[in-house]
Formats: sequence, structure tokens, C-alpha cells
Amino acid sequence: MGASESTDLPFYDTANTDATIVLEKPIQWYTPGETVSGKVSINIPWSKPISLDLMGEVGYTMTYSTDTNMVRVAYHRMPFFTVTKTDVNDGDKFELKLAEELPPSVNTEKNSYPYIRYLIQVNFSRTHKSRYWIIVCPRVVLNRANIRPVHFDAFNRKQMRLVCSIDQEWVLPGDQLQIEYKITNQNQELIKSMDGNISMKAIVRGIDYNETILNFVIDDVYDTKDDYVSGMTRISLPTQYFPPSFSYFNEKTRFRVHIEYLLSVDVHVEGVNTSLKTTVPLMIGFEPENITFNEVMSPNQHRLSVTSLHKKRHSRLRHFSRFSHS
Repeated sequence: MGASESTDLPFYDTANTDATIVLEKPIQWYTPGETVSGKVSINIPWSKPISLDLMGEVGYTMTYSTDTNMVRVAYHRMPFFTVTKTDVNDGDKFELKLAEELPPSVNTEKNSYPYIRYLIQVNFSRTHKSRYWIIVCPRVVLNRANIRPVHFDAFNRKQMRLVCSIDQEWVLPGDQLQIEYKITNQNQELIKSMDGNISMKAIVRGIDYNETILNFVIDDVYDTKDDYVSGMTRISLPTQYFPPSFSYFNEKTRFRVHIEYLLSVDVHVEGVNTSLKTTVPLMIGFEPENITFNEVMSPNQHRLSVTSLHKKRHSRLRHFSRFSHS
């Protein structure tokens, strides 16, 4: 897999002004096996040839104790895929091909670990580099003919029961999910509210990364002691990029990635340890036609930078903080 680099502080590029990468593709999403092509411009006085790396990089942390019993966190970044083009000069065009099998980009938030990221690295020297981020994600196409409803339920110590169903187990960004629910409340306990979320769990090099993709509230269920409550709600998945359900293992490097999603529904009941919560796995696919990329420019005009990826992430977080339901 190659040697890892360790730093005392989280690594992330803050600016790239020494070189500019202009990609031929109008959006910054690529699939494994695709060729990344574009043009490099050098913005500083430089007379020597440079080299370009197309890289996949995993970032992770390790915690250990020092001789003085202090706990220290080491931040590591390790390439798991690299292809290089040498003897590149100012204004040259380039073509760099991605490997046929690669895991999707995971966690693009600044100074957040663990992550899987892809980048084009401009190498002026061993210590002088500029980095430009791209998103790499395999297509995970759904067979709509095989989609079926899923049922799940939960009980609590006050003899209450929650039964839920969703109309499909496979979804894409932008799809709608229909949730049907039935609450049996024979002791007429006070049901205060009902809500839920869709969350992602990614395991990268044995380290968990969790992210809430969507929160929702079921407005029709609140402050009731009815002995039977039922209804239906629809939620819409966001269209911003998030990785699909996916498993990846490289036997040569022993590098493993697993990504899964869970749909949770919670009924909040008055009292201690009385709430009802039920969770079901949800499979999420990826087709780029369903994704909204915030920065889409005409061909030959898409300039990549670290700051552009930061803006995409911040916009996505604002979107996810809103409740989305109908």
C-alpha cells in the first residue's frame, strides 16, 4: 500500500495558488477505470519539468500513550492507488487513468477523519506540492424490478408496539421513500412526538465514520394518548453527493472499506426508557444523473481547488440540517 505519513495535526490543504488544474470533464465526478484528463498551468516562476500524481488516499487516526502517560493522537494519510506522469511542463495536457476497482470517496469535510479521498497532486519537488481534489465513485445501479417493501417493528416495557414498513429497500439520491406506521398503545401512554433519520456508517481501515444523511419529523404524531395511531409519510433523499452502499477489499494491500445505511424511526413516549425505536438497513445506489453537483461549469472551464470542495460540503451540511418530509 505504500508508506504512511504521520502528522501531529490534521492534514488538509488550505490553498493551491502555485498551479492550476483545468479538467476536460464539466463535473468533478469520475468512475473507476475512467481517464482523468486536463491541462496544468504553473503560476510561479519555474523552469524545471514537474510530475503529476493521480492518487487515492486514506486518512485515519491512531491513539497511543506517551512515556509521560499523555494520550496522543497521530493523524495518518496513506496512498492506496497512485499513477504518475513525469516530465510535465507549463501548459501541458495530461491523461491519467483510474484503476478499474476503487472504493468511493468518503468524508470530504476539512480536518475530519477517517476519510477516502482522490486527488491530482502537482509535484514541484519532494517537499513542494499542490493538491486538487476530485470525487471518485463507482456506479451502483438499481434493478427496479427487484425492489420490494420491508417491514420492521419494536416494543417497549409499557406494552407499546411500533410496526413500520417502507415501500422499497433500494433507493437513489433524490428518491422518495414511503413510510407506513402503526402504534399500539393499550395503556394510553403519552406519545410526545415521532421522528427519524437516515444515517451512514462507513468502516475505513477498521475505524468507524458515522454521518446523518437526513433527519425527518412525522408531524401528525404528537401529544396523544390514543390507544391506536397509524399513518403514512413520505421523505425525499437529498441529491447532494454521498457514497453508495458498498464493500471493497484489496487482497494485495489488505485495505478494506464497508459502507452501509440505516433508517431509524423513533416514537418519544413520556417517562424514562419508554421510547420506541426501530431500525432497518437501507441500500442506497449511485447514478450520477441523480446527483446535484454545486459547481458545474462548461467543458475546459472546471477549475478544481480545495476551497471549492469545502464549499460543496458546507452547502450539503446546511441542506441536511433541515427536516425533509411531506
